[in-house]
Amino acid sequence: MVTVDPDEPLRDIDLDSMAFVELEAELQELTGRKVLMSFILEHATLRELVSSLKALREGTRDEHVRQPAEH
Repeated sequence: MVTVDPDEPLRDIDLDSMAFVELEAELQELTGRKVLMSFILEHATLRELVSSLKALREGTRDEHVRQPAEH
């Protein structure tokens, strides 16, 4: 596990594509929603990303985060 400063710009964190896929999966597991890569990349820092996810949980909708499709 890597420790990251929550105010460090995401573009400065050396994450490869596999790390982003893992981040998507972790966020989906934690939130119960599909978190699209575009939603993650819209945020400059992890702090901003977490803030947006909290707002979503509190009722603010965002088109880049949606309930997973039922099979």
